[in-house]
Amino acid sequence: MEKIQKIIPDLQRVNAADSLYRHILYLIATGKWPEGMRLPSIRKAENLFGASRTTVQEAYQMLVSHKLVQSKTKSGFTVRRQGANAWISRHRALLKSLYEDVADGITKTTGLATLPVLRYITRLAEIVDHEHPSCAFIECTRLQAESHAREIRDRLGISLLPMTVDEVVAEQSDWPSHIKLAITTHFHHTELLSLEPQIECEIVAIPIEVSPLLRQRIDNVEGPIIFLETEQQMAQDIAQDAQKLMSDLPLSTVTVDNIENALADVLGRRSTIQDQLTTVLLSPRDWGDLDKEWRSHPNVMVVTFSICKRAWNTIAEFLGMPIGPLV
Repeated sequence: MEKIQKIIPDLQRVNAADSLYRHILYLIATGKWPEGMRLPSIRKAENLFGASRTTVQEAYQMLVSHKLVQSKTKSGFTVRRQGANAWISRHRALLKSLYEDVADGITKTTGLATLPVLRYITRLAEIVDHEHPSCAFIECTRLQAESHAREIRDRLGISLLPMTVDEVVAEQSDWPSHIKLAITTHFHHTELLSLEPQIECEIVAIPIEVSPLLRQRIDNVEGPIIFLETEQQMAQDIAQDAQKLMSDLPLSTVTVDNIENALADVLGRRSTIQDQLTTVLLSPRDWGDLDKEWRSHPNVMVVTFSICKRAWNTIAEFLGMPIGPLV
């Protein structure tokens, strides 16, 4: 009994540190704590999070070990910066010179006009890029991977191969040779970095946020709105961001062990008036694990995420795209 009593405080401390780590991970992953930002000192973090010094220290060390945060003797803890191929956006003269060489080559080799040829080559490049993209977007669910890949395609005109973390793990030995770059979120960056040598693919993490479109999707909802989650800290963080988008609508958060059992309790299997007045929100991870029956249920909605505005320059540079106006 004495040994058990000694273990219990240790477990509580570990759980508290893990909870704080997950909360800070969410702040980084959603761009609230941007790259290069200095984290609160240990003492300030104690007051900010209402945690003990040991809990804060352990949470910070977890962030460092997972390469989300870096620690320096004099500057303390800072959010780690992502690398990017930014050189191309700062070499206008080089690009102009390259264009002149290409234009001269087209004229001498084909005798054709430069602009139509470049348009043809651009269209050919788009076809090749669509069939064999050089970059993938990796997330925990197919829903999120496809959604973020679509965002980048629509905004930057670049195709990305949507993949799940499980697919990456399974295909290490059969990794698509045309995929040389991968974009993910901070939620999965650490686990994917460990696979970087095996798949020979450079990986960068970007911040995401609860999509503003959530408000539009629930504008016509009547009655109570319930957000179900399996992780308490994640439930609090996502619900807080969702509530900001719909401050005038009632939202309650419930942490459960099993999502489908909870859905059955809340909505039931029958279509009744009361069922139709209850809306259940789920995180993308939990929604992706549901049976098709629940995913198609009119009262079950997923809290979708979108790429943060500040991430677009990082994405463009990582993909090797020139940024800024022509000069």
